[in-house]
Order: sequence, then structure tokens, then C-alpha cells
Amino acid sequence: MDKLYSKIIKAVKSSTDIYLNKNYEEREDKHKFDNDDVTNRDIMTQDFLQDKFKKLLPGSRFVGEEGGEEKPENDYVWVVDPIDGTFNFKHDVPIYGTQICLRKNEKTIFSCLYLPVLNQTYYAILGKGAYLNGKQIKISDKKEVKNIGVCIGDFQVSLDIKKQKEIVSALNDKVKRIRMFGSSCFDSCQISKGSQDVYITHTITPWDLLPGDLLIREAGGVAYVNKDRTSYIYGSHENVLQVLDLLKNVDKYSVLENITLQDFKK
Repeated sequence: MDKLYSKIIKAVKSSTDIYLNKNYEEREDKHKFDNDDVTNRDIMTQDFLQDKFKKLLPGSRFVGEEGGEEKPENDYVWVVDPIDGTFNFKHDVPIYGTQICLRKNEKTIFSCLYLPVLNQTYYAILGKGAYLNGKQIKISDKKEVKNIGVCIGDFQVSLDIKKQKEIVSALNDKVKRIRMFGSSCFDSCQISKGSQDVYITHTITPWDLLPGDLLIREAGGVAYVNKDRTSYIYGSHENVLQVLDLLKNVDKYSVLENITLQDFKK
């Protein structure tokens, strides 16, 4: 593995020492919308990663969930979610993690998603596959629709809640199970290693989508998006098409080739 990527993984894993099994303080002054969850640990973790990454690639741009978007100085951009699943973290639900990706010339070239409670390190290198603790992983094979497991991201209050509920209703008695874990980091990891079959997420933020996007694609998955670019579906091509058929009266989706940061400007 490239030395740079090894250093990124080390930094991500070290950053979780800031919040794992630690007390926290809610930072309502940092809430981005009503009912948001932001703690001092989110901010401290992001500050730590920003410092580490800027030293690894001086002049690089940094885009983080807790602020810090900067004007580009070169072709490299970091996208960081310091604690993905903050609500779970606050309530001692062990489904959360830190996820980051590195982009160059508007393409994600590396991503790392770390689940500290499980001590599982996921990473993907553009064109070189997806890995869990150093072993290559693949998404699940084609299944009958009645045996497909679907995980769905949290409902986004800033988006169309009615349509999101219609998606669940359309799938409810057609697929094997529907799960909502409350962490895009965790969801992406489950799809990438084949523990779940299809992932549907509603988001307009790059830190929720981009790290997992490369991980799933490098594990053999495909991506579809609706016209508004607010709803994304991942999985094997065959399994995604079966789910899309169930959603044909809810929303229209098309193949998602590449994502730029401009796609998230709402």
C-alpha cells in the first residue's frame, strides 16, 4: 500500500481515541439544523484530522461536517465526517464511526471508514479494490427480491419526508428485511462486505456519501441516483435493479457515474 494511504489510516484510527468511551458535551451553537447532534468530541476529532491531513498534503483543501470548507489551493480535497452516527454515540449504541476520503481532480482516489467499537478498518483505493482489515471484500451476489436485505439511511428532515416514507412502504412486504442503523459509515461497510444487499440513502452532504461511495464501488457495487440528487441506491447491479422495479411508482433513478462536490450545493 502507498505510504500516504497507510498514514491516513493511522490518523483515522488514532482520531477515534478522542471520542471512544469518552464523556461529551453537546454543542448546540454548532447545530446545522433543528434536532441536530454535534458534540465537543465531533469538533475535536475533526480538528485533529484536519491538522494531520494538512501536514500530509500541505495546501490541500478540507471539507468537514463540522465546518472548515476552504478555497482550493491544489488538486487534493479531503472530505471528513469525524463521528458518523453521533446520535448513536451519544446514546451508547455501538453503531458509529469515522469516515474520510481523499479526492484528486474531482475524483475520489482513497477512502477509509473505521468502526472503532468493532475495530474494523475499511478502505478502498481507486482501481485496486476494497478491503476490511487488509483482506479484500466484495458485495453480495444476486438474490431473489424476497431475500434481499435493504438498509436505509435516516430520514432527512430537510428533504421530502413523504417520499422517503413511500420508499419504505413500497419495499415493506417485498424484500426480506429493512434496517435503519443510523450511520452511513456503518451502512456502507455492511453493503461492501455483503452483510446487506442494497443501501438507500437520502442526503445532500458529501461527507455522508463520498467515503462509502468509493468503498462500495471498489467492492463491486453500482450507484443510482434520483433526478434531484437527494436519494442514492447502492448494491450489485442485479439487486439494485430489482429494488428499483419496486420503486418505479415512487421515484425515477438513473446510473450515477461520478460525483463532484458541486453536486451537493443546495
